[in-house]
Amino acid sequence: TTTFSEGNTMTKAAGVANCIIAPNVAGEYKLYIQYGDGRATATSKYTVYVGQSAAAVNVNDGDQYEGSAVRPPELTLGAGYTF
Repeated sequence: TTTFSEGNTMTKAAGVANCIIAPNVAGEYKLYIQYGDGRATATSKYTVYVGQSAAAVNVNDGDQYEGSAVRPPELTLGAGYTF
């Protein structure tokens, strides 16, 4: 959507907040900043998943991925797999 309306599927936080409350409805969400004058940034590159669990097998051989220096990924594989 291009119009913000706080409710079960949209939430907000103050500009100085270091966290945001997740929406009440499970789903896939993108984040963006909406300024007081109505302008908004582009949506986030990554998707936030609320209330859902999915298989973590989403890595494709040979692809490059970005990670977080603050919370680097932990890689674990089942029997018969290597990395």
